[in-house]
Amino acid sequence: MKARKFLEIFRKAIQEIYKKPTVFIVSAIFFAFIFSISLVGKKIAPFLQGSMSNVIWLTASLIILLGGGAFLLGGLLDLIKPKKNSRGFFYSGKQFWLRNFFILIMLWLLMLIGNGILFLFTRAMISFSPSFTISELGFKIIAFLIYFFWLIFFVIFFSFTNCYCVLHDLQLKQSIRRSFSLVKREYPATLSLWMVLFVLTFILNKIQGLFGDIILYVLVIPLSIAILTMFVALSEENK
Repeated sequence: MKARKFLEIFRKAIQEIYKKPTVFIVSAIFFAFIFSISLVGKKIAPFLQGSMSNVIWLTASLIILLGGGAFLLGGLLDLIKPKKNSRGFFYSGKQFWLRNFFILIMLWLLMLIGNGILFLFTRAMISFSPSFTISELGFKIIAFLIYFFWLIFFVIFFSFTNCYCVLHDLQLKQSIRRSFSLVKREYPATLSLWMVLFVLTFILNKIQGLFGDIILYVLVIPLSIAILTMFVALSEENK
């Protein structure tokens, strides 16, 4: 993908969400939903003294958040897509909810596997100590590289699974296959895209407190979804 086309993705993404303020409204509602769950968690925390109670609450919270996120994702992708034959936020959210939910679970498991690899690396370093030791800085650098390589050489290929699921009404296996195909064809552009999104998120995460959370959920997440959507749309045009 040429640099001009790559920059066009960001321009069109901003243009699309600017024309559709509903995107920010539903994102704000989702943020209020997450904030409410957080408040509930703080209220019931004193009653969750046992480890089993904590596990049950964390599992229930994860399922609720991923379920809500799956509904939001289906609706937002339909709202943002450049084609005019929109099904409507609630219709798409409901229609693609289950597929998006399984995709989010899959992505969460991939991140969990990455953490598991880091855990095994840490245990290995402890096992080899004191016959083989590295500095704290060296350990952090190696751990970062392990996780980074896991992301850019495997997880990245799932980047557009949700997009293909909703935009082309595909099943899970087909969505993954199409995402792999696109990333393989446009790997440098995909990696550059995620680098830009990472830097943007990293900078905005410096804004602490409730205001920072609002910016993340109401602005950054919808913009990121729009950018991924436009990436798929423009890449399809280039085929």
